[in-house]
Amino acid sequence: MYSAFSQFPSNRELYVKAHRQGLRVSYPFILPNEVENTIAQMRHLEAVTVPVLGVFGTSSQQGKFTIQLVLRRLLLQMGYKVGQIGTEHHARLFGMDLAFPIGYASPLSMSYQNYAPYLEAKMRQISRKRPD
Repeated sequence: MYSAFSQFPSNRELYVKAHRQGLRVSYPFILPNEVENTIAQMRHLEAVTVPVLGVFGTSSQQGKFTIQLVLRRLLLQMGYKVGQIGTEHHARLFGMDLAFPIGYASPLSMSYQNYAPYLEAKMRQISRKRPD
């Protein structure tokens, strides 16, 4: 659950109520200070030592997120522990570790130069959970 309560104070009660009921409410917003802090922490994180699979495409409606979901489901069914960054707003609602919505109507306001170091740091953080 993101701690963006200060950004969206009218939703605080909704987040707290959902959390108490064991429900997941997520808004795919990455605060600027989180980007800076995450990148700064990277040097303290071990390199990713597990295989990484990327799903890439150059336009919308190619099924990139659908492929991410299918691969996730298949790998979990096979007994693998999966760590995952999703590229759609609702990725966290599907159990992914991070929503990094870079497609249509993206709420991200970070510089393109920060994408790679931020995502590398996030992959290193996810790797700490020891996915397969």
